[in-house]
Amino acid sequence: MLADADVCGAGEPEQIEKRAGGMVLRVGEPSALFETALAVVTEQDPQDIFSPTLSLEPGPPYSPAQRHTFHLLLAEVQRELGAPVSCWSASVGLAEEPLIDAVLTEQLMQLDDRGGALALYHAIASGHAPGRFVNSVRLLARVVGVPADGDVTGALRSRVGALPQPPLEILQRLWLAMRPGQTFDEERVYDSMRAFHARYSALDPPGSPPRLPWEEPDYDGYAAWLRRLVSALLPGSVP
Repeated sequence: MLADADVCGAGEPEQIEKRAGGMVLRVGEPSALFETALAVVTEQDPQDIFSPTLSLEPGPPYSPAQRHTFHLLLAEVQRELGAPVSCWSASVGLAEEPLIDAVLTEQLMQLDDRGGALALYHAIASGHAPGRFVNSVRLLARVVGVPADGDVTGALRSRVGALPQPPLEILQRLWLAMRPGQTFDEERVYDSMRAFHARYSALDPPGSPPRLPWEEPDYDGYAAWLRRLVSALLPGSVP
C-alpha cells in the first residue's frame, strides 16, 4: 500500500526491511507490479502519485499474533528512520482543499451565534485539540443547533430535508469514508454518521487485536466533507 515515509529521497535510504515471526515488512520503492496495478484501483492519475510503498508478507488475513508482529516491525522501521510511517487508508484523498474555505468563512462571519462557530473553525484551521475531526463534528452540531453530545445526526436529517436541493454528493462522499466499497444508501447515511462519530473516540475492547494502519478510515477526508456539509446548510452556499 502507499505510504508516507522518509525513504527513496535525497540522503534517505532506498529501502528498509525488517523480519520477525515469519513476517517481512518492507518500506521503499513500489514494485513494478504495484505501479502497473495502481491505475486499476484508483481514479487519480498514477503519474500524480509520488509515494513509497509498504509491503507485508504474508498477505491477509492476519491473526492477532501477526498483527502484534506487524506493529513490532513498524516500530523498528520508525525507530531506524526517526520519523513516522503513515499508510493510506481505504478512502484517503477524499478531499484535497485548503483549510481556509472562503465561502464557509464568510457564512460563519454572518452567523449570529456570538462567534462560537468562528472560534471552532479557527481551531479546525489551526489543528487545535481535540483535533479537526472532533471540532468539525462540533461545528456541525453548533450550526444545526444541538449540543455536541446531542442528537447531531437527527437534527441534521431535519435540516437536510428542509433544503430545496439535498447535498447528495456531499452525503455520498461522507458515506465513502464510512463504508468504502458499499453502495450509497441515503436512508442509512445518518445512522452511519452517528456510529462513525462514536467510533472515532471509542477505545478498542480490552484484549482485542490491534488494528492495522490501512484499516483506519480517512477521518481527515470525512471531516473536510463534513465542513462542506455545514456550508451547504448555511445561507449563501455554493450549489
